[in-house]
Formats: sequence, structure tokens, C-alpha cells
Amino acid sequence: MTRLKQVLIVFIFLLLLCNFGRAAFEEKGCGIVFIASGYSGIASENPSFAVFINPAKLVFIPESRIEIFYRNFYQLADLNQISLSAVTRVRDVPLAFGFNRFGNKLYAENEIRLAGAWEIWEPFTIAVSGNLYQLHIERYGDAVTFGLTMSFLYRINSYFSTAFVITNLNEPHIGKAQEPIPFYGSVGLTYRFAEGLTANLDLFQEENQEFDYRFGMSYHLQSWFSIMGGFRDITNSFTAGFNVNYASLRIGYAFEYHPTLGANHSISTSYEF
Repeated sequence: MTRLKQVLIVFIFLLLLCNFGRAAFEEKGCGIVFIASGYSGIASENPSFAVFINPAKLVFIPESRIEIFYRNFYQLADLNQISLSAVTRVRDVPLAFGFNRFGNKLYAENEIRLAGAWEIWEPFTIAVSGNLYQLHIERYGDAVTFGLTMSFLYRINSYFSTAFVITNLNEPHIGKAQEPIPFYGSVGLTYRFAEGLTANLDLFQEENQEFDYRFGMSYHLQSWFSIMGGFRDITNSFTAGFNVNYASLRIGYAFEYHPTLGANHSISTSYEF
């Protein structure tokens, strides 16, 4: 890595931290559908990367699924996010494993999640996730801590649903300095206007930070092709993307434009079996 690249990467990290006022392991989003819909959709029936977005949506996965997600930040080859999700059912209870890595060779945030979801009654689902956080800083060492997530999803009727997600309920701290891992929550509403047309409105807040209003829409142009678009208020960023389905295989792309930092590009694929 050249000296110039190192300087650029550090500069980007400083911009991110100064703009959003967040510490390590902040909520970054995961999956094409969620990113392209303006980081919204915790109440939607799309279960892509549910272990990270809202584990209560695991009930919408009928059998087993594996997903892979990759995102590059602001055209810096060494700053990226890689995520893996695997879901199966044990005695008809959906269980999920998720792995997420953000950073580069100098700085890396690694996260492992294990989640399960239960239908209390048909319209109402509750889920719990255990989150293992591991921070690696080159020449400084590693630190590990544990967080707890709880989420709910309520399908009011065939058109309207709502959800609530609380992450890091136990307020974990990491490292010798006992830096706090962010505590944050989301409430979401999803409305299906017509067959294939869905709108999401999510309200997100991290502890001691401003509210982030997120809006997104998705539309199935064909049974095998869908498009998404959205907007995030706190970053003033626009998102868009598409998903292509072929039998049990899904491939998607998402684009996010930040007015200061530029563009992010994301791709993902998933397979049900």
C-alpha cells in the first residue's frame, strides 16, 4: 500500500466519523435490497440479510438460504465491506448465521451474529440475535465484546406491516479503554400499494445522535426483475439498485451517492435450496 493510499483511507475514516459522529461498529447496512431502498425496509417481507437488518424477517425464508454481499466505499480499493449470511430451519424454527467485515488491512471490524425467530401468533414475530464484535487494529492488537439484539415484526393486514429493532441492548464496551459499542434502534412501516409495488418508511436513531429518516420503494417490473430506490435524510444521500431472479438464484446491484464522499457500489448474490 502506498503512502498516498494510507493517507486517503485515514482521511475517509475521519470524514465518516466527523459527519455522523459515530464510533466503531456503527450500523452500516447490508444487502442490495436494503441499501438500494435508502437503508429502509425493516418491516418489509423481503428477508435478504435478515440476520443483520431485522432477524424477525427470518420467518419469511421457507427453507434454507445462503447470501454473499460486497461493497466498496468511495472508490478506495482497500476500504470495503464483505458479508455472509446462512439460514436454515430446525424443527420449523428459522436460525441464521451472519458474518460481516468492514475495513482494510490496517483497521477491521469483524462481526458474527447468531439469530432465531419465533411466531408468537400468525401476524406477530419476535427474534433474538447474539452479536460477537472483534476489532483489529494493525500494530495495536485485537479486542472482543458481545452484544444483544431484539426485534419484532407485526403484519397488521395483507397491505401494511410494522417492525421494531433494538441493537446492543446490553450496552457493550470494547478494548482496554472500554469504548462503547453504539446502541441504536429502528422503527419501520411498510405499505404495499399494489401487486409488486412497496413503500418503506424507517426511523433510525443511534444513542446521542440525530434521527435518520429513511424512505425507499421497490417495484417488481417482472417476476424475475425488480428495481429499488431510496433516500437517507441524515446523509442526504440517494440510492438505487436492481435484483435479478433466476429460479433459486438472485443477483443484485446497488448504488449510493453521497454529496461529499461520492459513490458506493454494492453487489450481492443468494441461493435458496
